[in-house]
Amino acid sequence: MAVLSMLIPSLSMLIPSPMRANTVIYAVPSHTSQTWPSVAVPRLPALASRRCHISLVVTEDDVEAAVKAAEDAWADALKARELAEKLSIDAEEAAEAAGMSSEAVADELKASNKFSLRMLSGSSDAMGKSLEATSLLSDAVEAAEEASRLEEIAEAALAASEEAIAQHLLDFPDAE
Repeated sequence: MAVLSMLIPSLSMLIPSPMRANTVIYAVPSHTSQTWPSVAVPRLPALASRRCHISLVVTEDDVEAAVKAAEDAWADALKARELAEKLSIDAEEAAEAAGMSSEAVADELKASNKFSLRMLSGSSDAMGKSLEATSLLSDAVEAAEEASRLEEIAEAALAASEEAIAQHLLDFPDAE
């Protein structure tokens, strides 16, 4: 079928319909104004069902590319992990500030005999700080998950580069 598709470049699909034991008819529709008739192609005896094994050697350039890809993946994972750490520290600081603000408002409410609008403003400020801390914590969790995902990719890239090195040494035993 691949040979047929190279011979007739405008075909959109091949529809096999067996007619006899040794011939397959392919109806060949076209996207152009031309129409192609059905083409009879002799069936290849057993060759079509055999697996083809293609050997490719791993060159030094292939190894260098695999190692560079692994290094780049680890660099991306490190940046993501550093961002997650920074966001985590920011979230912790924001949570501490929100806690202190809440305690100050609570102490003020306990010490006061009557409620004032100033107390409401302090309470709103404490809530805002708490929401900011929650948002930062959520961002830190997302960044940590992304860092973990990138670390998995980096591990796979490292394994691929190690396999490339091993295969290169098999393909080129005299290489250092």
